[in-house]
Amino acid sequence: MPDEKKYTTAIVDALVSAMDYTGTTFDDLIERGVPMEMLHPYMDNSEPGAIEADEDWAARGDFISDLPPSERKKNGPHPGPFIPTLIAPYSIRPEAKIQRRQWIIPNLLLRCHLTLIFAAGGIGKSNLGLVLAQHVSIGKDYGDFKPGKRFKVAFLSVEEDGEEIDRRTAAIAGHFHIRPADSDGYLFKITLPDPGALAAVDKSGKVVSGTPLAAALKRDILKLGIDLIIVDPFIEVWDGDENSNPQMKAAAAVLRNIARDTRCAVLLMHHIRKGEAKPGDIDAGRGGGSLGALSRFALTMTRMTPQDADALGISGKHANKVRLDSGKASYLPSVEKAMWFQFASYTLDNAGDGEPADDVGVLVPWEPPSMFAGISDDRIHRTLDAIRDGASDDKGNPVRWSAHPNAKLNSVLHPMVEFLGCEKERAKLILHAWMKSGLCYEKPYVNADSKERMGLLVDEAKRPERGR
Repeated sequence: MPDEKKYTTAIVDALVSAMDYTGTTFDDLIERGVPMEMLHPYMDNSEPGAIEADEDWAARGDFISDLPPSERKKNGPHPGPFIPTLIAPYSIRPEAKIQRRQWIIPNLLLRCHLTLIFAAGGIGKSNLGLVLAQHVSIGKDYGDFKPGKRFKVAFLSVEEDGEEIDRRTAAIAGHFHIRPADSDGYLFKITLPDPGALAAVDKSGKVVSGTPLAAALKRDILKLGIDLIIVDPFIEVWDGDENSNPQMKAAAAVLRNIARDTRCAVLLMHHIRKGEAKPGDIDAGRGGGSLGALSRFALTMTRMTPQDADALGISGKHANKVRLDSGKASYLPSVEKAMWFQFASYTLDNAGDGEPADDVGVLVPWEPPSMFAGISDDRIHRTLDAIRDGASDDKGNPVRWSAHPNAKLNSVLHPMVEFLGCEKERAKLILHAWMKSGLCYEKPYVNADSKERMGLLVDEAKRPERGR
């Protein structure tokens, strides 16, 4: 029988108030002998450390009392641990004393933060995660991703079995000439039991908490000094409703807390809803834009479309290529701003017993051809001459070519497609580049109907020399 006399109301107040900081639970306090009836006033609220998958209670006007828990009514507004004063004086620190951002890969992976990559199934996000893991573990550049030095990386790949992971990692190492011993001591694999949830939702569906596995993962990260963990896919490490935005956000917050508590970077691979996402559209991800708002960086991974191939001058050669774009809602990045990759086939040295060796796809950086690749100097100048000379309307009256996207008969894309000998999408890119440089510019003029219109002209001082 616990000694109830040694637990006064003030002591219980202090113990409950410290739960967020000590990591203890109500069960821990009961095991230490705190009487259950003394804890009842506090147990209507969720466990400290749990995250409410609900709208912001403060926005509804429920405010935390500035009184100790024992002085609040049991059914008062939002009961919970006593919280001290939240506002304190702030002094601007000297610049030289401010710690620099701790990058693993500049503009992609940052310590204490989440990075999310949204992609449909079968695009190549798992392959990308394994390629990044190996390159970061040896400090080797991968296209525009430059780690600068080697870091310890632990990856979790749930969707593939151990044998397939071995095939992919061996193919990646073979293609990029990475010796297996090069990553020893810096490359780690995370294995979770089945089920292996790092975050779990309670029966009410409103509280998402880190599980004992999350605590164990945090322990191992600290013990081994892991700098980056890669989780693929995110949906496999928690047991909630993937169609619930609040739950998804709260589950991601558990991973973010791991990043902050261990000072590692976390890369989450995440599925989109059914269908193909548009480049840069993170709202297409399961959980919506709420996940993107929680992360430091959010990117989309999508297939090259036939229209992309036309714009890049490689019509019909889009099947094995993908693009990576920074995620910005309602913004469609242009093809020249995307990071491009293509799948290369690597044949493993594992033939035997009359069976052929395995061919494995490896995602490698791909550089699009120059915007003017295959377009002669003569074609460029004939196009500029046509823009300079203007056109005629259906009545034979002179008009200037228009750069307006809704222009029809006098759209400048007509002579550009004809004289450059390229697809319409590629002509759009070239026009954008010419107007951005000032080689082509718009100026108002009066047409035959005495109406003012915008027409396209050529700045001859910026025209490239003929015959270069």
